[in-house]
Amino acid sequence: MIKPDWNKAPRWATKYGVDREGWYYWYNDIQYAFLIAQEHVYRFTDEESGALFDEITELEQRPWYELGENPPVGTECEISNCGNPYAWCKIRFMGESICVVDHKDYPEQYYHLSSVKFRLID
Repeated sequence: MIKPDWNKAPRWATKYGVDREGWYYWYNDIQYAFLIAQEHVYRFTDEESGALFDEITELEQRPWYELGENPPVGTECEISNCGNPYAWCKIRFMGESICVVDHKDYPEQYYHLSSVKFRLID
């Protein structure tokens, strides 16, 4: 299987998948592109790609930190609350204004998203 290189992905791509014939695609909810050997990218119009979109199997999403979003549920990362040192956590719930995380010694901690920052585990 070809592993996606998100550094080479078009900026609009949020997902990576394969169709039934084994062709690989960068895509998102609106548009996607044909990928050959991770180098040559061809963008389809909506008319050209309409029927094919349902046939793509998602293999990987663009990492949350590259989208500028909060980490999805199940992500293991590091959290800093109010400027405190970063510590390991696992996301249990992610809402619009609060999140719930498990820490090593403190399960189900609630935080306001306005006071926390997330980063990848070093």
